[in-house]
Amino acid sequence: MKGSIPRLSTAGTCRHIVLYLLLYIAGALVGSTVFGLLAGAAPASVKWLFDALEGLGVLAISGLLLWAYTARALRLRLRDFGITAALKGWAVVCAAALPLAVAGVYLAIGRLSVADGLTGRAVAERVSISAAFALESGILEEMLFRGFILRLAEQRWGKTAAILAPSLLFACLHLPGMSSFSVPGVLMLLVSGTLVGVMFSLVADRSGSVSNSAIVHVLWNFALVMSILHINTPQGGYGTPMLTITIPAEPLWLTGGDFGVEASVVSMIGYAVVCLVALAAGKGRKTAADRG
Repeated sequence: MKGSIPRLSTAGTCRHIVLYLLLYIAGALVGSTVFGLLAGAAPASVKWLFDALEGLGVLAISGLLLWAYTARALRLRLRDFGITAALKGWAVVCAAALPLAVAGVYLAIGRLSVADGLTGRAVAERVSISAAFALESGILEEMLFRGFILRLAEQRWGKTAAILAPSLLFACLHLPGMSSFSVPGVLMLLVSGTLVGVMFSLVADRSGSVSNSAIVHVLWNFALVMSILHINTPQGGYGTPMLTITIPAEPLWLTGGDFGVEASVVSMIGYAVVCLVALAAGKGRKTAADRG
């Protein structure tokens, strides 16, 4: 897989990384604009459908742009960057267990409430929209960071730098998502964001396929980021989720500060456990390959 990617110069590597980032952003802007306009013009009864199609549309447009650049500019295949559909059982288990474990901890110390006025149709609509946007964000971000950027960086600077540098970039790109800014809150986001980036990188690298980090990312976003379940302090949070776990406003390590529980120590412990699982699974895979 890695042998097919040429070892580019520093300038060439950075140029390709920047262009991949720009194509990702361009696809998101085009998809959001087109499907956003369609949703705005749609009858209220089917607006939810166009909202869901927006997420899938961005996924399709950005994915097509990334594939076209890979094929035309680099003359490589997606599989050369580890972008395949080869799921591993241990990664699927981690994908399901991580959000369940984090939500379980907060449920034990918080109070669960259900949104008013939920009907069967409303639940189906929210689940559909949440699934579409979880797929869009999880798959595209993993293709970009753990596929193209990680593999290009690895060929130029080695595996350690390739895992750490894109993970820090991944954390920095989430800074605009903070509700407010404080030094402790920013530090917690940078630490947790880098750790979660390392987690995704290890899952992708040790499994041999970006599909495994993507399933972890998709299920996390679907369960705790979209409109299914939010974990908030009494001061509230964003959006209108179907389920809310209200937790105490302090301490900072529990709430995650200005970014929320994704940056909390509770979540960071979950990320670290998945890192250890990936390292153990990858070691077993390497040992089996050596024996073969």
